[in-house]
Amino acid sequence: MVSDTPPLTFLSVINSGLSAEAWPIEIAWGFQAGPIRSMLIKPAAGWSLKAWDKRCEGAHRIELETLLREGQAPLDAALVLNAALGQSRVYAVSPKTDSYWLFKLYKAGDVSPNFQLEATVTPLDPLPQRAELRVEALRDRFAEKVAG
Repeated sequence: MVSDTPPLTFLSVINSGLSAEAWPIEIAWGFQAGPIRSMLIKPAAGWSLKAWDKRCEGAHRIELETLLREGQAPLDAALVLNAALGQSRVYAVSPKTDSYWLFKLYKAGDVSPNFQLEATVTPLDPLPQRAELRVEALRDRFAEKVAG
């Protein structure tokens, strides 16, 4: 029997800095069970490299050179997310903030997302600095809440 309930998915976005010109640099997601996937985001042509914050780099430990070398173009990243997350209930670590960074990503890729973020009822405190670890912690917290 096929379920009509979309799979639960958890997502987190890490950004380049604290200014309004900052942009997304890493996105991780994972379903309720299974591996957590992540990807680095290459800066789009319209994103200012001046928005790179060395203090934030010290926290997330992702170097700008790594993004330029290994990151996905915004369009490619948006298409990967749509393929992976379409029709899912996606819970974000920080829904307002993560929505903002996803908006920038999708706008740069000139595509629309086919999923919506939902707020979690299990905030993480303190937040891990890498997206994969945030998703893992959120997924674990959700499982604890369901079990308890």
